[in-house]
Amino acid sequence: MLLAFREEIGKQHCEQIEAVESKCLGACTEGCVVLVHPDNIWYGKVTEADVAEIVHEHFINGKPLERLQLKQYSVPLKPLEIGNPKI
Repeated sequence: MLLAFREEIGKQHCEQIEAVESKCLGACTEGCVVLVHPDNIWYGKVTEADVAEIVHEHFINGKPLERLQLKQYSVPLKPLEIGNPKI
């Protein structure tokens, strides 16, 4: 899967995007999981047949795919507050 993403990213000339492998993300029951960062969009049950669509629609057009999205994990991230936290 990782190789398929890297090949598609290269084909689409998306040099600013990097595909990296990770250990378990905690959603193992969801099949092959892809996390798009910094968008915090999670995709589940991803197959190689989905790779080109994810790269084109999400990475290039900025439109996350609804059909593969794991909504329970895909929540907007709050920016980190640097400095003294308010307690």
